[in-house]
Amino acid sequence: MYYIIILLVIIISILSFLLWKEKKIHIQQIEENKITENKNKELLDKYNYLNNLLIEKKEQLTETQNLILKSEEVTHNAFEKYSDALDDSYNQKEKEYEEAIATLKSCYNRIQDNINAEIAQIQNDLDKISSTRAAAIQAQLREQEIKDKEAFYSLTIDDVSLHEIKILQGIESSFRDPRPIKMIIWTSYYSKKANDLIARILNGDKKITGIYKITNKQNQFCYIGQAKDIKERLREHMKCGLGIDTLANNKLYQAMIQDGLENFTFELLEECSEKDLNEKEVFYIQLYDAYNFGYNSNKRK
Repeated sequence: MYYIIILLVIIISILSFLLWKEKKIHIQQIEENKITENKNKELLDKYNYLNNLLIEKKEQLTETQNLILKSEEVTHNAFEKYSDALDDSYNQKEKEYEEAIATLKSCYNRIQDNINAEIAQIQNDLDKISSTRAAAIQAQLREQEIKDKEAFYSLTIDDVSLHEIKILQGIESSFRDPRPIKMIIWTSYYSKKANDLIARILNGDKKITGIYKITNKQNQFCYIGQAKDIKERLREHMKCGLGIDTLANNKLYQAMIQDGLENFTFELLEECSEKDLNEKEVFYIQLYDAYNFGYNSNKRK
């Protein structure tokens, strides 16, 4: 019995030890589990922290990448806009340059045309001056020639004809209309001689346009005129100088009537084109001062 109790005690002790040990192991295991759980929790927390951090970093990275992409897009757009602006500026400057070149060329061509026109005008003026100077010299030489050869430039009426003309003129006042008597005087004594004179000074019967001069041999007063047909114009002057269709207050015709047609010389000063008639007439009026010492009523005609 004793041994049984001892055995039981031993068995109980062993069982108790085993239970204790098992409990201890269980407790230890629990503690280890707790430690493991804590470690796992800590690792999980670290994992979660790291995972969250990773997610955050990924988000930051994504955001950064987006910012970079956006920045690149903005930079690209800005570059394109800048490039477009440069292209527009270049095109504008190129257009302005081309317009400036075109303007300069236009100005140059206009200036060149003006210069050429001025040169042509100057040359034309020089030609006119040279021609007019030559005409003036010829006029001076002709003045001396006229003095030496008055008969060549004037109507030559013999004394018998002059006596008959004076008789006819003396009876003009007896007629209500003296024009027929004046026409008889013209046709009988002057018309043919007038044609001969005009043919002499114009060197023929051809139509001549130009400037002519009529001079009073008694006082050297002159009249400068222009005509598209000098022959016809001189015949008109001579007829008016006889009182036929004479214009009132005409100084030349009054002098012709008073002093007689045979006391006037007729000459061609210069043959010229119709467009130069006014200019040439003014020149010769000034040259001979036919306004102050002649029969021209004004300085232009």
